[in-house]
Amino acid sequence: MIKRAMASADEGQQEPGGSQQVPGGGQEMPEHLTIGTKKAFEKNYAFPYEKTQIGLETIYVCTKGSQWARTSEVFVLRCETQQDGSPGTWTAFDSAVNANGSTLQCRQPVFRCVATDITQPGWHKWETNYAANANDAGLLVDWQGALWAETRVP
Repeated sequence: MIKRAMASADEGQQEPGGSQQVPGGGQEMPEHLTIGTKKAFEKNYAFPYEKTQIGLETIYVCTKGSQWARTSEVFVLRCETQQDGSPGTWTAFDSAVNANGSTLQCRQPVFRCVATDITQPGWHKWETNYAANANDAGLLVDWQGALWAETRVP
């Protein structure tokens, strides 16, 4: 419940510094990025991701998962591309990735950012899946809230 409580505490915060970034066409995806709330960065608890390729899909894999992650799971960021080819919804899943990185099993969505390119630096609004649970298959979703998190690119 700690992360959900932290997410709830940050909900409703206004985006620092102005407007939310909208998806851009053809921007280069960085090799590494870190995502976190203001509090997460202050407490050195932000989530570092590395770009990787599984099959034809480019994903970002973190070194840790959510509070509902199982022992072998980490966060994986996946983007649903819209029909016109532009970035769609980015979702952070508790996922199992095999040792050589060739197989991915996403169990449950935990956070999502709708129609925003979260690979670009800046503040983005995320929703939390309040149905996330370590003990089930992760099939239920209950998107709630407005959690502002910053993407930092080294």
